[in-house]
Amino acid sequence: MHRLPASSCILLLCGIGNVLFAQELKVEFSSTERGESVYVQVFNQADEVVSERIIPFKNEIAEMVITDLESGIYRFQAFHDLNGNGELDTFWYKLPKEPYAFSNNARGSMGPPSKEDQEFELNEDVFQKIKLQ
Repeated sequence: MHRLPASSCILLLCGIGNVLFAQELKVEFSSTERGESVYVQVFNQADEVVSERIIPFKNEIAEMVITDLESGIYRFQAFHDLNGNGELDTFWYKLPKEPYAFSNNARGSMGPPSKEDQEFELNEDVFQKIKLQ
């Protein structure tokens, strides 16, 4: 019979703990515009993309649920793809033509909101209602 070294058992238990203590992020996106999908990127505190989703838009609502995030600081950005081309269409000077939003419904003036305004702590399940504008 083969036995695992104690260090392997501890690492295995830590991995199980991370799965058991994963938090749920649920976001409900709404928009008055009609379009196909909402594109979402979720970032951790180190500005790494930890999740990318394309969510179908139905009845003026798109719902996203992510169940495998560990506790920590996160933020997300999203846009409502009105014409189905998979890109955020922009005007001159890169002003968005399509509805977009950031976590916490954060809005910037003369540009995107600060990361601090977008960040939220995920140490228990989080639910956000976001208006794509």
